[in-house]
Amino acid sequence: MTRKELEKTAWAKRFKKETESHVYDEAITLAMKPELKVLVYKSDALEAPIWAVSVQETSNNPDDNFWMDAFTLKKDALALCKEMGWRVVK
Repeated sequence: MTRKELEKTAWAKRFKKETESHVYDEAITLAMKPELKVLVYKSDALEAPIWAVSVQETSNNPDDNFWMDAFTLKKDALALCKEMGWRVVK
């Protein structure tokens, strides 16, 4: 997927609205990586438990990794990963 195509996705449009430009740029750069690996897990980092989608990195705490999105339902988090072509590793 090209950057232009990626920026037209519902995920990118929503992310751009909800965050600062430098964070958006980092998310787009990460999403452009072929075979992006993400973790989908239940997190208590916010007020209510949510299902987070974070980039797999080396931190032992997935909440410390870059969050691509978060959902109230696990199925919605997994659906985004499938739609975006992100490989879920957990």
